[in-house]
Amino acid sequence: MHRIASFTLVTLLLLLLTTAASADDAADKSTARELAIDGASALEAKDYETAADCFARAEALFHAPTLVLGLARAQAGLGKYVEARESYQAVIRETLDDEASDAFRDAKAQAEKEIVEVEAKIAWIIIRVKGPKDVPGAKLDGEELPAAALGVRRPVNPGEHRLEVSAEGFARGVQTFEVTPGEGREVVITLEEAPDDVTPGEEGDGLSPLAIAGIGTLGLGGAALVVGGVMGGLALGKHGDLTDACDEASVCPASEQGTLDDFRTFGNASTGLIVAGGVLAAVGVTLLVVGLGDEGDEGPDSARVLRLTPLAAPGFAGLSVQGAF
Repeated sequence: MHRIASFTLVTLLLLLLTTAASADDAADKSTARELAIDGASALEAKDYETAADCFARAEALFHAPTLVLGLARAQAGLGKYVEARESYQAVIRETLDDEASDAFRDAKAQAEKEIVEVEAKIAWIIIRVKGPKDVPGAKLDGEELPAAALGVRRPVNPGEHRLEVSAEGFARGVQTFEVTPGEGREVVITLEEAPDDVTPGEEGDGLSPLAIAGIGTLGLGGAALVVGGVMGGLALGKHGDLTDACDEASVCPASEQGTLDDFRTFGNASTGLIVAGGVLAAVGVTLLVVGLGDEGDEGPDSARVLRLTPLAAPGFAGLSVQGAF
Protein backbone atom coordinates (compact mmCIF):
# COMPACT_ATOMS: atom_id res chain seq x y z
CA MET A 1 0.00 0.00 0.00
CA HIS A 2 1.01 3.60 -0.54
CA ARG A 3 2.33 5.71 2.31
CA ILE A 4 -0.41 7.79 3.88
CA ALA A 5 0.57 11.44 3.72
CA SER A 6 -2.71 13.33 3.68
CA PHE A 7 -4.25 11.39 6.55
CA THR A 8 -2.62 13.45 9.32
CA LEU A 9 -3.51 13.90 12.95
CA VAL A 10 -4.37 17.52 12.26
CA THR A 11 -6.96 16.43 9.70
CA LEU A 12 -8.48 14.00 12.17
CA LEU A 13 -8.84 16.66 14.80
CA LEU A 14 -10.32 19.04 12.24
CA LEU A 15 -12.95 16.57 11.05
CA LEU A 16 -14.17 16.04 14.62
CA LEU A 17 -14.56 19.74 15.20
CA THR A 18 -16.44 20.54 12.00
CA THR A 19 -20.11 21.52 12.28
CA ALA A 20 -20.98 19.31 9.29
CA ALA A 21 -20.55 16.20 11.40
CA SER A 22 -20.93 17.23 15.04
CA ALA A 23 -21.51 14.57 17.69
CA ASP A 24 -24.54 14.63 19.96
CA ASP A 25 -22.64 13.18 22.86
CA ALA A 26 -19.56 15.13 23.93
CA ALA A 27 -18.07 12.09 25.66
CA ASP A 28 -18.48 9.94 22.54
CA LYS A 29 -16.96 12.70 20.45
CA SER A 30 -13.95 12.93 22.74
CA THR A 31 -13.49 9.17 22.75
CA ALA A 32 -13.76 9.02 18.96
CA ARG A 33 -11.10 11.73 18.68
CA GLU A 34 -8.66 9.73 20.81
CA LEU A 35 -9.38 6.56 18.87
CA ALA A 36 -8.83 8.38 15.58
CA ILE A 37 -5.44 9.63 16.76
CA ASP A 38 -4.44 6.14 17.87
CA GLY A 39 -5.68 4.68 14.59
CA ALA A 40 -3.66 7.16 12.52
CA SER A 41 -0.52 6.37 14.54
CA ALA A 42 -1.10 2.64 14.06
CA LEU A 43 -1.48 3.13 10.30
CA GLU A 44 1.82 5.01 10.15
CA ALA A 45 3.46 2.13 12.03
CA LYS A 46 1.73 -0.43 9.74
CA ASP A 47 0.00 -1.96 12.74
CA TYR A 48 -3.10 -2.61 10.67
CA GLU A 49 -4.88 -4.79 13.23
CA THR A 50 -4.80 -2.02 15.84
CA ALA A 51 -5.65 0.63 13.25
CA ALA A 52 -8.72 -1.29 12.04
CA ASP A 53 -9.94 -1.73 15.61
CA CYS A 54 -9.48 1.95 16.47
CA PHE A 55 -11.18 3.29 13.35
CA ALA A 56 -14.08 0.84 13.64
CA ARG A 57 -14.67 1.89 17.25
CA ALA A 58 -14.36 5.57 16.40
CA GLU A 59 -16.81 5.25 13.50
CA ALA A 60 -19.28 3.47 15.79
CA LEU A 61 -19.18 6.46 18.14
CA PHE A 62 -19.04 9.25 15.57
CA HIS A 63 -19.64 8.96 11.83
CA ALA A 64 -17.23 10.70 9.50
CA PRO A 65 -15.96 9.80 5.99
CA THR A 66 -12.37 10.22 7.12
CA LEU A 67 -12.82 7.58 9.80
CA VAL A 68 -14.25 5.14 7.25
CA LEU A 69 -11.34 5.92 4.96
CA GLY A 70 -8.92 5.07 7.76
CA LEU A 71 -10.76 1.79 8.33
CA ALA A 72 -10.58 0.96 4.60
CA ARG A 73 -6.83 1.54 4.56
CA ALA A 74 -6.34 -0.67 7.61
CA GLN A 75 -8.45 -3.44 6.08
CA ALA A 76 -6.44 -3.26 2.88
CA GLY A 77 -3.24 -3.51 4.93
CA LEU A 78 -4.58 -6.71 6.50
CA GLY A 79 -5.28 -8.22 3.09
CA LYS A 80 -9.04 -7.99 3.65
CA TYR A 81 -9.66 -6.47 0.24
CA VAL A 82 -13.34 -7.42 0.05
CA GLU A 83 -14.07 -5.55 3.28
CA ALA A 84 -11.81 -2.67 2.26
CA ARG A 85 -13.69 -2.21 -1.03
CA GLU A 86 -16.99 -1.98 0.86
CA SER A 87 -15.53 0.67 3.17
CA TYR A 88 -14.11 2.64 0.25
CA GLN A 89 -17.45 2.49 -1.52
CA ALA A 90 -19.17 3.78 1.61
CA VAL A 91 -16.91 6.84 1.53
CA ILE A 92 -17.50 7.35 -2.19
CA ARG A 93 -21.28 7.12 -1.73
CA GLU A 94 -21.23 9.68 1.10
CA THR A 95 -23.46 12.65 0.34
CA LEU A 96 -21.83 15.95 1.26
CA ASP A 97 -23.59 19.29 1.42
CA ASP A 98 -22.11 22.69 0.58
CA GLU A 99 -20.93 23.14 4.18
CA ALA A 100 -18.92 19.91 4.28
CA SER A 101 -15.29 20.36 5.30
CA ASP A 102 -12.36 20.06 2.93
CA ALA A 103 -11.24 17.01 4.94
CA PHE A 104 -14.45 15.19 4.04
CA ARG A 105 -14.18 16.11 0.36
CA ASP A 106 -10.55 15.04 0.27
CA ALA A 107 -11.53 11.68 1.85
CA LYS A 108 -13.95 11.00 -1.03
CA ALA A 109 -11.31 11.90 -3.61
CA GLN A 110 -8.74 9.65 -1.94
CA ALA A 111 -11.23 6.76 -1.76
CA GLU A 112 -11.97 7.00 -5.50
CA LYS A 113 -8.24 6.66 -6.25
CA GLU A 114 -7.34 3.95 -3.72
CA ILE A 115 -10.28 1.64 -4.42
CA VAL A 116 -8.85 0.86 -7.88
CA GLU A 117 -5.78 -0.82 -6.36
CA VAL A 118 -7.88 -2.75 -3.85
CA GLU A 119 -10.35 -4.05 -6.46
CA ALA A 120 -7.46 -5.41 -8.53
CA LYS A 121 -6.40 -7.65 -5.60
CA ILE A 122 -9.80 -9.21 -4.91
CA ALA A 123 -10.12 -12.85 -5.99
CA TRP A 124 -13.36 -14.23 -7.48
CA ILE A 125 -14.71 -17.75 -7.19
CA ILE A 126 -17.73 -19.69 -8.46
CA ILE A 127 -18.82 -22.51 -6.17
CA ARG A 128 -20.42 -25.46 -7.94
CA VAL A 129 -21.88 -28.45 -6.08
CA LYS A 130 -22.31 -31.72 -7.97
CA GLY A 131 -24.53 -34.58 -6.84
CA PRO A 132 -27.64 -33.27 -5.05
CA LYS A 133 -30.31 -31.16 -6.69
CA ASP A 134 -30.81 -29.04 -3.58
CA VAL A 135 -28.03 -27.89 -1.26
CA PRO A 136 -29.55 -26.74 2.03
CA GLY A 137 -26.27 -26.14 3.83
CA ALA A 138 -23.02 -24.51 2.70
CA LYS A 139 -20.33 -22.71 4.67
CA LEU A 140 -17.28 -20.79 3.52
CA ASP A 141 -14.65 -20.30 6.23
CA GLY A 142 -17.29 -21.11 8.83
CA GLU A 143 -19.79 -18.53 7.58
CA GLU A 144 -23.15 -19.59 6.20
CA LEU A 145 -23.55 -19.15 2.45
CA PRO A 146 -27.00 -18.37 1.02
CA ALA A 147 -28.19 -20.71 -1.71
CA ALA A 148 -28.31 -17.76 -4.10
CA ALA A 149 -24.53 -17.39 -3.76
CA LEU A 150 -23.85 -20.81 -5.29
CA GLY A 151 -23.06 -20.99 -8.99
CA VAL A 152 -22.32 -17.27 -9.35
CA ARG A 153 -19.23 -15.09 -9.00
CA ARG A 154 -18.37 -14.33 -5.38
CA PRO A 155 -15.52 -12.09 -4.16
CA VAL A 156 -13.06 -13.54 -1.64
CA ASN A 157 -9.80 -12.42 -0.10
CA PRO A 158 -6.58 -14.02 -1.35
CA GLY A 159 -5.35 -16.96 0.72
CA GLU A 160 -6.61 -20.36 1.89
CA HIS A 161 -10.31 -21.06 2.33
CA ARG A 162 -12.44 -23.96 3.60
CA LEU A 163 -15.71 -24.95 1.95
CA GLU A 164 -18.25 -27.24 3.68
CA VAL A 165 -21.39 -28.47 1.94
CA SER A 166 -24.20 -30.78 3.13
CA ALA A 167 -27.37 -32.10 1.52
CA GLU A 168 -30.09 -34.56 2.45
CA GLY A 169 -29.05 -38.12 1.61
CA PHE A 170 -25.41 -37.21 0.95
CA ALA A 171 -22.25 -37.35 3.02
CA ARG A 172 -20.94 -33.94 4.06
CA GLY A 173 -18.28 -32.61 1.71
CA VAL A 174 -15.25 -30.57 2.79
CA GLN A 175 -12.72 -28.95 0.50
CA THR A 176 -9.89 -26.48 1.07
CA PHE A 177 -8.55 -24.28 -1.71
CA GLU A 178 -6.27 -21.31 -2.16
CA VAL A 179 -6.57 -18.25 -4.37
CA THR A 180 -4.06 -15.56 -5.27
CA PRO A 181 -4.71 -11.79 -5.56
CA GLY A 182 -6.86 -11.03 -8.59
CA GLU A 183 -7.39 -14.72 -9.43
CA GLY A 184 -10.70 -16.03 -10.76
CA ARG A 185 -11.56 -19.73 -10.55
CA GLU A 186 -14.28 -22.32 -10.10
CA VAL A 187 -14.44 -24.41 -6.94
CA VAL A 188 -16.18 -27.72 -7.67
CA ILE A 189 -17.18 -30.10 -4.88
CA THR A 190 -18.88 -33.44 -5.48
CA LEU A 191 -21.04 -34.98 -2.75
CA GLU A 192 -21.27 -38.74 -2.43
CA GLU A 193 -24.53 -40.44 -1.54
CA ALA A 194 -24.68 -41.54 2.09
CA PRO A 195 -25.95 -44.97 3.24
CA ASP A 196 -29.67 -45.07 3.98
CA ASP A 197 -29.11 -45.28 7.75
CA VAL A 198 -26.59 -42.45 7.89
CA THR A 199 -27.54 -38.78 7.93
CA PRO A 200 -25.20 -36.11 6.45
CA GLY A 201 -22.13 -35.53 8.57
CA GLU A 202 -23.01 -38.21 11.17
CA GLU A 203 -21.06 -41.25 10.00
CA GLY A 204 -19.79 -43.11 13.08
CA ASP A 205 -20.65 -40.25 15.39
CA GLY A 206 -21.40 -42.41 18.45
CA LEU A 207 -22.22 -45.71 20.14
CA SER A 208 -25.62 -47.33 20.25
CA PRO A 209 -27.79 -46.84 23.36
CA LEU A 210 -27.21 -50.48 24.36
CA ALA A 211 -23.44 -50.06 24.18
CA ILE A 212 -23.61 -46.86 26.23
CA ALA A 213 -25.80 -48.63 28.81
CA GLY A 214 -23.30 -51.50 28.87
CA ILE A 215 -20.41 -49.18 29.62
CA GLY A 216 -22.35 -47.52 32.42
CA THR A 217 -23.36 -50.86 33.93
CA LEU A 218 -19.78 -52.11 33.74
CA GLY A 219 -18.69 -48.99 35.61
CA LEU A 220 -21.21 -49.63 38.38
CA GLY A 221 -20.18 -53.27 38.61
CA GLY A 222 -16.53 -52.33 38.85
CA ALA A 223 -17.25 -49.83 41.60
CA ALA A 224 -19.25 -52.43 43.57
CA LEU A 225 -16.41 -54.94 43.26
CA VAL A 226 -13.87 -52.39 44.49
CA VAL A 227 -15.96 -51.40 47.52
CA GLY A 228 -16.72 -55.07 48.18
CA GLY A 229 -13.02 -55.80 48.20
CA VAL A 230 -12.40 -52.99 50.67
CA MET A 231 -15.16 -54.30 52.93
CA GLY A 232 -13.65 -57.79 52.66
CA GLY A 233 -10.31 -56.43 53.77
CA LEU A 234 -11.89 -54.78 56.81
CA ALA A 235 -13.67 -58.03 57.65
CA LEU A 236 -10.38 -59.93 57.49
CA GLY A 237 -8.85 -57.38 59.82
CA LYS A 238 -11.64 -57.85 62.34
CA HIS A 239 -11.28 -61.64 61.99
CA GLY A 240 -7.61 -61.36 62.90
CA ASP A 241 -8.47 -59.33 65.98
CA LEU A 242 -11.00 -61.98 67.05
CA THR A 243 -8.49 -64.77 66.47
CA ASP A 244 -6.09 -63.11 68.87
CA ALA A 245 -8.73 -62.41 71.52
CA CYS A 246 -10.74 -65.67 71.43
CA ASP A 247 -9.73 -69.14 72.63
CA GLU A 248 -9.29 -72.29 70.54
CA ALA A 249 -13.00 -73.10 70.88
CA SER A 250 -13.85 -69.72 69.29
CA VAL A 251 -15.28 -68.47 72.57
CA CYS A 252 -14.75 -64.74 72.78
CA PRO A 253 -14.93 -62.51 75.82
CA ALA A 254 -17.86 -60.09 76.09
CA SER A 255 -15.51 -57.17 75.49
CA GLU A 256 -15.07 -58.32 71.88
CA GLN A 257 -18.78 -58.20 71.01
CA GLY A 258 -18.30 -54.93 69.11
CA THR A 259 -15.47 -56.45 67.08
CA LEU A 260 -17.63 -59.49 66.32
CA ASP A 261 -20.51 -57.27 65.13
CA ASP A 262 -18.16 -55.30 62.89
CA PHE A 263 -16.77 -58.54 61.45
CA ARG A 264 -20.24 -59.75 60.54
CA THR A 265 -21.30 -56.34 59.11
CA PHE A 266 -18.21 -55.99 56.93
CA GLY A 267 -18.38 -59.61 55.85
CA ASN A 268 -22.01 -59.43 54.82
CA ALA A 269 -21.49 -56.11 53.02
CA SER A 270 -18.46 -57.50 51.19
CA THR A 271 -20.34 -60.58 50.04
CA GLY A 272 -23.34 -58.58 48.85
CA LEU A 273 -21.26 -56.02 46.99
CA ILE A 274 -19.06 -58.61 45.29
CA VAL A 275 -22.11 -60.57 44.17
CA ALA A 276 -23.83 -57.42 42.93
CA GLY A 277 -20.64 -56.25 41.21
CA GLY A 278 -20.26 -59.54 39.42
CA VAL A 279 -23.88 -59.47 38.25
CA LEU A 280 -23.59 -55.87 37.03
CA ALA A 281 -20.33 -56.64 35.25
CA ALA A 282 -21.93 -59.61 33.47
CA VAL A 283 -24.89 -57.48 32.42
CA GLY A 284 -22.58 -54.69 31.28
CA VAL A 285 -20.47 -57.00 29.12
CA THR A 286 -23.59 -58.49 27.54
CA LEU A 287 -25.10 -55.08 26.78
CA LEU A 288 -21.81 -53.82 25.37
CA VAL A 289 -21.37 -56.84 23.08
CA VAL A 290 -24.96 -56.57 21.83
CA GLY A 291 -24.70 -52.79 21.45
CA LEU A 292 -21.48 -52.93 19.44
CA GLY A 293 -23.18 -55.38 17.10
CA ASP A 294 -26.02 -52.98 16.35
CA GLU A 295 -24.20 -51.71 13.25
CA GLY A 296 -24.80 -55.10 11.66
CA ASP A 297 -28.60 -54.81 11.79
CA GLU A 298 -30.11 -55.29 8.37
CA GLY A 299 -33.47 -53.62 8.88
CA PRO A 300 -36.48 -53.21 11.10
CA ASP A 301 -37.27 -56.94 10.94
CA SER A 302 -34.08 -57.88 12.75
CA ALA A 303 -34.73 -58.06 16.47
CA ARG A 304 -32.72 -58.76 19.58
CA VAL A 305 -34.32 -60.10 22.73
CA LEU A 306 -32.33 -60.07 25.95
CA ARG A 307 -33.72 -61.86 29.02
CA LEU A 308 -31.94 -61.56 32.37
CA THR A 309 -32.91 -63.95 35.22
CA PRO A 310 -31.40 -63.58 38.72
CA LEU A 311 -30.26 -66.87 40.26
CA ALA A 312 -29.76 -67.48 43.95
CA ALA A 313 -28.95 -70.54 46.05
CA PRO A 314 -27.14 -71.25 49.31
CA GLY A 315 -23.60 -70.09 48.80
CA PHE A 316 -24.27 -68.91 45.23
CA ALA A 317 -25.67 -65.86 43.47
CA GLY A 318 -25.56 -65.05 39.79
CA LEU A 319 -27.40 -64.08 36.63
CA SER A 320 -28.80 -66.12 33.75
CA VAL A 321 -28.58 -64.35 30.39
CA GLN A 322 -30.71 -65.60 27.50
CA GLY A 323 -31.52 -63.96 24.22
CA ALA A 324 -31.88 -64.07 20.48
CA PHE A 325 -29.44 -61.95 18.46
